[in-house]
Amino acid sequence: MAASTQRPQRAPHRQQRGLARMELILDAATRVIEERGYERMTTNAVAAEAGISPGSLYQYFSSRQDIASALWGRWSVKVQAIVDDDALTLPETSLGEVVDRVVTPLHALKTSDRVFAELYARVSAADPCLVDQADDQLHERLVAILATRNPQMGRREISTATSIVEGMFSAIVTRATLTGDPGTDLIEMKRAIVAYLEARGIH
Repeated sequence: MAASTQRPQRAPHRQQRGLARMELILDAATRVIEERGYERMTTNAVAAEAGISPGSLYQYFSSRQDIASALWGRWSVKVQAIVDDDALTLPETSLGEVVDRVVTPLHALKTSDRVFAELYARVSAADPCLVDQADDQLHERLVAILATRNPQMGRREISTATSIVEGMFSAIVTRATLTGDPGTDLIEMKRAIVAYLEARGIH
């Protein structure tokens, strides 16, 4: 009796195609939000933008909120990538440079990117746990960076200082402008953050 031959596994290929289709849908959703705003980001609009049927979309995302949560996951990865920079912990990297390399891109995301701003507002209201989780991860990474740079200081003290800095940042980005020029706002905010941390003995 001839030995049976096994067919090659196709699951990885199907999985890759599925991931590619999800990315296609999320790219389409991003374009819809950019062009029409979050309120018009319906599953039908996203399916049309992606060039697929609504039924095909529902194989991957069950609702508009499901799409928004997946998009938020994308942005959370971008935020984490900003602070996952080993240079931030090096002693030769000045505190001013650390603040600049973290605050400038985060400020751009939260103030200049329409999709991020709308998702942050909508996901915060609909599923605050997702936003809280991302904020907690960012907080812990910032604490880890400053703790590495300041091994003589207690982690609780650094965590408290980091929370204050995060509050300073939020107070700026939630306002249209304080000085009349967003660029000046950003410069002054970074100066204030550096001065505060230095006053706390954090370098």
